Amino acid sequence: MDNALRLRMLAAYRPCRGFSAACKRMRWCPAKGHVPRGFCGATGKRSEVKLVLVCAEPGNPHEGETYPNRCSPLSLFNQACSHAYGCLESGMEKKSDTFHKKLRHILDLCFPGQEFMEQMRQVWITDSVLCSARDEGNAVPQSAERECCSRFLKPVLQLFPQAVVAALGRKASRRMDSIDRVLVHASAAAPPGCFRRGAKASWQRIADQVHKAFPDTRGISVPCHQESLALQEGAVPRSYKERLATARVVRALQSLPCTEAIAGIGSSCLNAEKEQREAKNPSLLSPPNTPKNLQTNYRIADGGLISAS
Repeated sequence: MDNALRLRMLAAYRPCRGFSAACKRMRWCPAKGHVPRGFCGATGKRSEVKLVLVCAEPGNPHEGETYPNRCSPLSLFNQACSHAYGCLESGMEKKSDTFHKKLRHILDLCFPGQEFMEQMRQVWITDSVLCSARDEGNAVPQSAERECCSRFLKPVLQLFPQAVVAALGRKASRRMDSIDRVLVHASAAAPPGCFRRGAKASWQRIADQVHKAFPDTRGISVPCHQESLALQEGAVPRSYKERLATARVVRALQSLPCTEAIAGIGSSCLNAEKEQREAKNPSLLSPPNTPKNLQTNYRIADGGLISAS
């Protein structure tokens, strides 16, 4: 993580001065998990960050989430950041972890075909308020909102002038009204907002802005006539893990014909039998001068799913 980013966040663990003033109603109790938290990412260079996702505030500490009462601010920061990173990394495996699943879905929309570790180099995920509300999901005192935004959120956003900034949910959007930055307003990743009509479309708008600002984040396009295994309809596995594994080898296999690529992944390909028949009977081959407007391109999107264009 970039040193400038780390230094901006370390002030929250001395502990934050706001606890004795504007944030008196917020809780500082490391042994019970109550420390500023709910942020992770930017694991590479600061210049690599293309997206900043701003959520509302952290929920109640997870079961078993505790922090030492006596340790350095740097140690507390590292532990809180590592915990948030671990929750996001394993979120796809937990059936009840809707929030982290939705965040992973947004990352896959914005950075299709990339592994989680690659995605986390290009995104900074944070909360507009770094401490939990007294009652999970309820209102946070406006004094605490203003204090946290001015002391942490605004200075941190200044470190990523090139990044697309998205506010997830009404709370985050409202709290960022005072920040002079172009925002993409989208639905929250946590329930109930993530289940509302239009949520998925709002997350796609984030991805559209990222792809517009950074064309290299778009999915990989490959002409259909190359008959790459990963681009054949029905050849891409349907589970998240299988799609991710497939995406990792697409670049190496995209120029191979079906019969060679099958051995590389071990999946069935609907065009394999056709290719074998054409090899035995050349008269079945398509004319070599097929017009380009009749060729179909496919794009890897949404973590490995295939769509025609």
